[in-house]
Amino acid sequence: MAFYIAPIVTAVQGILAKYTPAALESSGYGPFVEIGSLFTGVMDNPPEAWVMGMRSDLDDSGNSLFEKHLVTVKFGVTASDPDDLWTAAAAYMKAVSDAMAAAQPSDWGTVIPNHAHVFGHDYGPVFQKGGVLARFPECHVEIEVNELG
Repeated sequence: MAFYIAPIVTAVQGILAKYTPAALESSGYGPFVEIGSLFTGVMDNPPEAWVMGMRSDLDDSGNSLFEKHLVTVKFGVTASDPDDLWTAAAAYMKAVSDAMAAAQPSDWGTVIPNHAHVFGHDYGPVFQKGGVLARFPECHVEIEVNELG
């Protein structure tokens, strides 16, 4: 029985929770307060992250089900100064990318990837409400797995 993208999203959430605090230590920024699975447009307590399953390509022509999953890690940061907002966005993006690179086979749970890599960073627009600036960058990750049918 194939599990598809659900265990991948759960595993990436765990990877971020496990590895981003250490990756952020030298930056002066704290860990994500919350790591969810769907960005609703509301950020209650920054910095927050969301691991969203975006797409799965499937090929069942062999003895196993080959899957290529695309996951977006979206996160929200705030600051009152534009330069500080940029610095925070860059620090958290590096921490997310470093966390994905640090992941070990045991971090993936029920599905062990053949290949997992970050393939893009998108810093997105800046939003302002009152005297607070916010940004919601996205880190795009590709994960390839073979599941036994």
